[in-house]
Amino acid sequence: MAVTLSSSSANTRMSRNDSNWFLPQFAPAEPLESHWPAPVPLIMSGRFHDSLKEMKVDMKFVVHSTKTTPEASREDLKAAERVFGFLPNLLGVLAEAPIALRAYMDLTDLLEKASLSPVEQQVMMLAGSHENGCEYCMAAHSTVAGMVGMSKDVLKALRSGNTLPKTKLEALRSFVVDVVRSRGRVSDHRIEEFLKAGYSRQNVLEVVFGVAMKTLSNYANHIAKTPVDTQFLSQAWETTHSSSA
Repeated sequence: MAVTLSSSSANTRMSRNDSNWFLPQFAPAEPLESHWPAPVPLIMSGRFHDSLKEMKVDMKFVVHSTKTTPEASREDLKAAERVFGFLPNLLGVLAEAPIALRAYMDLTDLLEKASLSPVEQQVMMLAGSHENGCEYCMAAHSTVAGMVGMSKDVLKALRSGNTLPKTKLEALRSFVVDVVRSRGRVSDHRIEEFLKAGYSRQNVLEVVFGVAMKTLSNYANHIAKTPVDTQFLSQAWETTHSSSA
């Protein structure tokens, strides 16, 4: 299913389908929010919160709503809320900088054009997010991975940073990790191994694209301490990375 939205603030049209923005293939007439896991209460500072937009958290950045956002981000947030049936906290954070929000939404739209399959795309997103220790993106993409048909054993291995049980997917995961760790300075030998596993030169650059996309969201989440949406809490994940003072 492709969902086309009009964003007047950017004067663009955004097409979203099953391989991006956490959207599996739904019937067009069906409300998207009915497909998210049932919201569960979030415990922070010993209190239950039914609305993430109302809660007080230890963060220096605002999770914007369509009412509080800078004007330049308003139409983009409204469009996202119409599609998902809720406003992901990551977008609410990025809205503080309209160019960051627009960049992430554009990157997400472009992801659907990748030659990697929806499951491979989520392997890429999860491998990068795991390496960067991003709790928000690990929860979000773990949720999406199940929606696009990733097997439970593959997802479990991705969430623990272990070798995947499927050889080709493991070649992708380990290559993503190498790209992140080497800051793109991957050896010719590793590239050849990736190609021999059944991937292409196009896929090499799609991995670079995915790493760039997750660098934007992972780093923004680290800085803002973005709270995980209730729709993703069933896949909550905790990093072992230590944060600097």
